[in-house]
Amino acid sequence: MGTFLLVNICSASRDTGKFFLCSLFFLLLSNLTLQAQTEQEWEIVDDSKLAWTPSSNLSVYNNTLKDLSVANLIAEDKETKKNNSWHAEYVTLGISWEETRPYEISFTIRNNNNRPDYKYKVYREKKGKLKEEWHKGSIYWGFQIQVNDKFSGKRSYTQCYSNRKNYNNAYTYTDSYNSISNIWQNALDLDEREVRIVYDGNSTISVYSGLQKEPVVTFEGAKSVAAIYIMAGSAAYLRVTNFHIKRKTLYGIVKPKIQQANTALTNERYNDVVRILSEVIDSHQYKSFDVYYMRAYAHAQQEHYQSAIKDCDFALSYKPNDENSYLIRGLCKLAISDESGISDLRQAGGSGMRVLEEYGLNDYNTSGQTPANTFQNNTVKQAPAKKKILKKDPNFKLE
Repeated sequence: MGTFLLVNICSASRDTGKFFLCSLFFLLLSNLTLQAQTEQEWEIVDDSKLAWTPSSNLSVYNNTLKDLSVANLIAEDKETKKNNSWHAEYVTLGISWEETRPYEISFTIRNNNNRPDYKYKVYREKKGKLKEEWHKGSIYWGFQIQVNDKFSGKRSYTQCYSNRKNYNNAYTYTDSYNSISNIWQNALDLDEREVRIVYDGNSTISVYSGLQKEPVVTFEGAKSVAAIYIMAGSAAYLRVTNFHIKRKTLYGIVKPKIQQANTALTNERYNDVVRILSEVIDSHQYKSFDVYYMRAYAHAQQEHYQSAIKDCDFALSYKPNDENSYLIRGLCKLAISDESGISDLRQAGGSGMRVLEEYGLNDYNTSGQTPANTFQNNTVKQAPAKKKILKKDPNFKLE
């Protein structure tokens, strides 16, 4: 948890027998390393119930979620070719679940039949029989992403590829809300294309394609991903691999706030530390040793002793032997005249023993079996009542 320097200025009143801290203490976290930072920010989602559903006209060579291989071996009909269009056979992946956390769906798509100078075999039905022929013309393929929005509608984005040279014609896909213009992409040098669909957890879904750093489309007011469609034109032999769904863990969501709290702690902005970590604990329901320990420290610096003690209790429930938590809790207990703080300091390692030795409490008996050595009558080393707190003393070191 870092290197801690302790300067503890205590005073004791023999008349009242109560301990109090004029200036509680100063703990310098010179190299704070949060244990929570070792947690995973993303987790793999169980996708065992998801499956690709190919069209009956597609030839299927492999069909698993992680590795799909299909080919469209049906020759393009004459009417479609005459209209200078293409007919796609679809592979559908329906996604029925909704997730409130940020998540990402990714996959890789490629067309193995991508050479423009090579002829690929297809089949045409004539008089009830399939006859083999060579595919003539370009080969087209692509994908489509369909999303649900908050108004019970669906919106889609389609991106298409062609192995035709210098093909750069605009293509428009119209949904129930608007039209999205896309550019046919020349795929001669396209080995494979990675597609990422990112939900930010706050009604926005962005689609990334290839090496582009900016999304190719962003859906505002989106609720979830509804389906993914893989489109195979005549003679296309598609392979979809590396399919993954991952979502942010609770730690991944709150990590930026924990980092903000850590910065505030380093800059001694203890009100900000308490505010940020209270949001992490109460609003996001993220609880760990580190957030309770950091908030306990901030409470103690503000002389909120009861709150600090309570947070130390929580911190110790995660790490029962943490000496620094015992140190803070022990000092805060002494600040409110709770003699059990002495027991805590005895479990605080060298730092706690240093405090006990400094104020003559090494032999103090909290069991009540030694009347002469009571909390009220115990003689301790007297500290100056108004001595200023020592901060970041470079010459102070714990033994």
